[in-house]
Amino acid sequence: MNSTQSNAIAHVETTGIEVLSNVFYITNSLLDESLPSPTGQESHDALESMDWFQKGLFAYRGKRFDDAIHYFNEANAIQPNNAQCQYYLGNCFYRKKDFISSVHHYKKAISLQPNYTEAMNNMGVTYDADSRFNLAIESFNKAIEINLNYANAWYNLGNTYVHNRKLDKAIDAYQSCVKLDAFHGRAWYALGNTFQNMDQYENAISAYKKVISLYPNHYKAMMKMGLAQYKNGNYNDAVKTYNHASSIEPKNAKPHYQLGQTFEKMNQEEKAIFSYNQAIELNEKHTKSYNCLGAICETKNQLNEAAQFYRQAAYWGDVSAKQWGLEHGYHWI
Repeated sequence: MNSTQSNAIAHVETTGIEVLSNVFYITNSLLDESLPSPTGQESHDALESMDWFQKGLFAYRGKRFDDAIHYFNEANAIQPNNAQCQYYLGNCFYRKKDFISSVHHYKKAISLQPNYTEAMNNMGVTYDADSRFNLAIESFNKAIEINLNYANAWYNLGNTYVHNRKLDKAIDAYQSCVKLDAFHGRAWYALGNTFQNMDQYENAISAYKKVISLYPNHYKAMMKMGLAQYKNGNYNDAVKTYNHASSIEPKNAKPHYQLGQTFEKMNQEEKAIFSYNQAIELNEKHTKSYNCLGAICETKNQLNEAAQFYRQAAYWGDVSAKQWGLEHGYHWI
């Protein structure tokens, strides 16, 4: 790319710290400990409690959380020492983003069943969602102390370390997870993202390849791997990866934009221009592609052509393009 382009707008889209999903695992243990089989009058109470509990599970699975809370409370009123009622009440309140109530019920479940690792895990998830990272780490570690093979707790611990910007510890946690469960796609993906944020691109690429081996059409992993290859200077590999991503989501403009960026690095300007135009064909509001085309024209001193591309970007709300226009005597609205 011409050195004069340093003053142009074009830039490579990079990734921030993120994980596969905004919501971590909520371990929905479906009656992993059955209710006792009492006799006499207790039997009637147990059966009635079980009936309310099953109604609660059905409502919970249907995302009718207020109904589920009502049913679980009815079950709990009959058998107040049922740890699973407290556990699912915690899950319901988590889904409603009532984190204080959620933690309250997880704590109650653990007080009734001290080795309830799923409740410890979910309490950690809730603390993390509430940005109480130290308490989240404490909860995950307690679950892991009881069950060293609890892969999801290791995964969630890694997520919290990422959110707390302790990336080295996040790597250790994710690696512990995938050692226990080599098919844990979320952990491999999170591992790739964390390596990428640490500029360890070879390791990131290896992790993304694991995700893709498990899920061949994983578009996000494909795009992230292409970015890691780009940043690592593996431009030919990046082109192949972005083309594969485009075949997975043929109506998505982003792979074409990233191809344009990669072709520019390879000094293949015509291919870059073609890729940016493809991105615009798929998304007429793709301001980054307009800006890149404008920058290419600018390096050739084709300012009228550059102005047309920047004007189009400005039309779709790009602030940097509007600024370019002002600096060059244009007053675009």
